Amino acid sequence: MRLWRGRVSPQGVAWALVIAHVFLGVCYSVVVPPWEAHDEWAHYKYVEHLARHWRLPSPGERLTHVYLYDEATQPPLYYALAAPAVALAAPRDGLEPTPNPYADLGTGESGVNFAVHDPEQEGFPYRGTVLALHLARLVSVLLSAVGLWPTYLLGRQLFPRQPGVALAALAVQAFSPQYLFIGSVVTNDILVTVLAAWVLYLAVRATLGPASWRTLVLLGACLGLALITKYNSLALLPLAAVAWVASLVRMHRAGHPRRAWGLGLGTLGAAFLVAGWWFRYSLTAYGRLLTRDPGSFQILLRRLEQPHTFLTRVHWDLLPNALRYAFNTFWGSFGWGNVGADPWFYALMAGASALGLLGLLVWLLWRATPVQRWGVALLFLGVCSTVALPAFREVLRGSTLLRGRYILPALPAVSLLLPRGGWLPGRGWASAPPSACWGASSSRWAQPRPGSGSPQPTAPRLP
Repeated sequence: MRLWRGRVSPQGVAWALVIAHVFLGVCYSVVVPPWEAHDEWAHYKYVEHLARHWRLPSPGERLTHVYLYDEATQPPLYYALAAPAVALAAPRDGLEPTPNPYADLGTGESGVNFAVHDPEQEGFPYRGTVLALHLARLVSVLLSAVGLWPTYLLGRQLFPRQPGVALAALAVQAFSPQYLFIGSVVTNDILVTVLAAWVLYLAVRATLGPASWRTLVLLGACLGLALITKYNSLALLPLAAVAWVASLVRMHRAGHPRRAWGLGLGTLGAAFLVAGWWFRYSLTAYGRLLTRDPGSFQILLRRLEQPHTFLTRVHWDLLPNALRYAFNTFWGSFGWGNVGADPWFYALMAGASALGLLGLLVWLLWRATPVQRWGVALLFLGVCSTVALPAFREVLRGSTLLRGRYILPALPAVSLLLPRGGWLPGRGWASAPPSACWGASSSRWAQPRPGSGSPQPTAPRLP
């Protein structure tokens, strides 16, 4: 059925998927008991601190005392966005969660709740701290919806004649259990994933499309926003660097060196204006650029003192188990990481991933255009760099707990790669006219073929 020639367009389907995601996200936010997400109490206290005092936590200041974990040294962007919602509730009840002494991380044999819950205190209608928590959770739901659109737009740009691929990618991201869960609780993991989706979209546009100062400046700004959200966004730097260098080289080849350097400086300037103040504050207040996990950096520096033995002293033997754990928790891990899906779900996702990658390889070898091959290479770069940074951190520390939420910024790229590999284009989806959606009608990557109403991707001049 050719949906775009009837009453339903690809944009309409995309909006329906986004609305369905928001509905499910709200359901998640209501069903998940308060504080039953990893470090949610600590994340919430950071938001509440900003809502009350409108200042960053002082160096050495602890915001939580109930749990061991404290998030006071996190970059502040997510908490600043959620603070107005908490300020509306103006909680004054002094509620603190009561830890469950029988909770057992990993097995659930002694209970899976990390807090003892009072249904009367936490039930609807919400009030006080519980109301503030649910309002902050709604901010996460809205942010998760914003992160869906760049995945859809990028799918339409790379596959302008197959809107079904873009819609399938949007659906994979929108209904991923882990994305739904992280997007329904109070945590900065959702915002860094959303910004990673926008960085990916803008980086691919900047690399494959005509050089545009708007694209590059927006890329720098989004990268800066990600850096002041969570430090695993450092994994986005290689992707942004490729886009930046490709744009500069293309402008030089076109005979516009001054414009090339202007665009490059504009990108770096946008990132610096957005994130520079935070790193300057970190250096002044904490004495280091990165305020989180100084222990890992100390281990790295000690190992680098003997560079000739550095690689042999890393616990590479732990990497397979770390990646296996990361794969499972990337698709579904709830609570404090102690509530998982049934084994068949992980087996299903492993099989679907293997088939998707195999199909992607076949498509790349026989059917993909040069532009699409470069686009897929950038998607792979985004996935590899996003996984490599936290994976190296864990094996450096001798740990296999590579949590899926650490690599969740790879989800937008994965959501595009797997459906493309498993997609069998039907007559209707493959014959979309160029005016079917914004991505195709306004695409500057495609030139119309004489005598054809469908755009044909043309290979840009790449470095």
